[in-house]
Amino acid sequence: MIVSANSCRIFPIESERKSSRSGNIALMMLFLLGLFFLLIRAKFGFCFNDEPFCVTLGQRLYQGDSLIVDEWHGCQLFSGIMLPFYAVFRLFSPDNEGILLFLRHTYCVLWWMCSVFVSVSLSRKPVVISLIFSYLLFFSPLDYMTISYTSI
Repeated sequence: MIVSANSCRIFPIESERKSSRSGNIALMMLFLLGLFFLLIRAKFGFCFNDEPFCVTLGQRLYQGDSLIVDEWHGCQLFSGIMLPFYAVFRLFSPDNEGILLFLRHTYCVLWWMCSVFVSVSLSRKPVVISLIFSYLLFFSPLDYMTISYTSI
């Protein structure tokens, strides 16, 4: 068996460093472009059926309702997840104007972070990372793109 000097190297060659550096820059640009795309898309809406209902689950807890006594819907336990997001919004706003857009943006940031984490965790090759990231970013759970009991 013949072992060459290149197969036992510890430090990468300068050309490998440059290519990995440019690959990392391209990935960072793709990640930022993906976040920008999600935030632009958020103002046009995603799923109009459950979105206001999910907000009211957090609002009812915020106003003092009890889970089982005052709410009998099957999704009532989701209100514990919505409560912190609703409470943060109410810190800065006296009413609910703009809450749906705030929650859409919150979902976009959370989904973007999950997409980045999963894609970087599954591969080390920039091409594969970009494919995984793009797939995850553009195809959210059930295409709802909002914080709901179906996307958490």
